[in-house]
Amino acid sequence: MNQDELVRFAIYNGYVADGRPPTVDMMGVALDLDAGAVRESLLRLHETRHIVLGANGEIVMAHPFASVPLGFSVMGRDTLWWGGCAWDSFAIPQLVADDPEVLVATQCPGCGKPLSWVVN
Repeated sequence: MNQDELVRFAIYNGYVADGRPPTVDMMGVALDLDAGAVRESLLRLHETRHIVLGANGEIVMAHPFASVPLGFSVMGRDTLWWGGCAWDSFAIPQLVADDPEVLVATQCPGCGKPLSWVVN
């Protein structure tokens, strides 16, 4: 597996475990890479649309996970994840095997009515 794929898997593992991506420093330590090498991988992953980086180089999305609330929450037993859209929010339960049942919640864009589903 090449360096970019190792970084990509570290990002996904961070989202699954903590609901957010690991920091550059955390990935560097875990993968035995310096921060510059991790940042270079992040840029390549962004350019090839595997992840989305914000203006400051922070990881904003790695589909189906988002780092910011975009209106689609997925709550496990101990972890809150954000989906980028409805499709993403229903994909997350498939990736978090340690949580056999999660609550997917959003609201109707037309009337604002809260909507939720238990996914197992």
